[in-house]
Amino acid sequence: MCIMNEPRNIHFHRITTLTPDLFVDGLTDFGPGRSMLCANSADDYLKVHYRGALEADVTEGSRGIWERVYYDWSDPNCVVVTTTDSNVWDVASGRTYTFTRQPNGKTEIHLTVVREGKNFKGWVLGLVQRTIGRRVLEKAFEEFVQAIEARNGLGNLTTSPNRTDNELSSEEQPSMPRTVLNANEDLDIAVSKRDDSSIVRLRGRVNVDSSPALRDRLMGLLRAQSPKAVIVDLSDVSYLDSSGLATLIEGLGVARMRQTTLCVQGLHGRLLQLFQATRLSSLFEKNGCEGASPVAQVS
Repeated sequence: MCIMNEPRNIHFHRITTLTPDLFVDGLTDFGPGRSMLCANSADDYLKVHYRGALEADVTEGSRGIWERVYYDWSDPNCVVVTTTDSNVWDVASGRTYTFTRQPNGKTEIHLTVVREGKNFKGWVLGLVQRTIGRRVLEKAFEEFVQAIEARNGLGNLTTSPNRTDNELSSEEQPSMPRTVLNANEDLDIAVSKRDDSSIVRLRGRVNVDSSPALRDRLMGLLRAQSPKAVIVDLSDVSYLDSSGLATLIEGLGVARMRQTTLCVQGLHGRLLQLFQATRLSSLFEKNGCEGASPVAQVS
């Protein structure tokens, strides 16, 4: 049965020229290079515990988040992926791909995602993915379908069910050439010292591309030097997604283990609302940052 009744589900739809069989072939290809299809399944995390004709037991993940999942594609109309273990997600998590064959030969894919955190980090990431991180999930789904299309020589033929094949989204309208920014172009990271503290000033966007650079710098400070405090200044940050939040939460955990205070300052606008909505503000305050104003500049 392809039924999931969780009230906090996230839903996405795409129309593709792929047949359900071709999509399932790509979805269940757990060989080397899977990360070329699915960015959230890094090769160094991938481990196939068992693969049968219509089911598989696999560990996948990336950027410090992993989950062991059970794939079931015994029903030709859907694939059910169930989380059985993870460092952040509860066993109530998972996703379902449901296929609707259209008269014109195309296929509508309906993706249902369920994310229930098993700890605070998972709870925060789940909340972010259901709110500001929703577009990140949708883009990952679109790119995954497009990668399978390209592998089958179909090109980029994926469309939203809410627009016709001849309509272009705002992202597809011809305009300036679009390039992918690397971490250095997307985010500036400057580290300075003040007394027994290290100040990490960020400028730009903290997203899935730039957060690994922030993680490397933050973990290097916490593990190598063990300062009395590390202050992350977000005054000049224009955007922060779930991967950036995950990096800060991971840093907070390491800081606590090393008896170091990790603070964030310079929260403003949507960043301040995000920290308040996810209760991260109180979490950092309990870590010894009571005296820091959310909008304070680090001088």
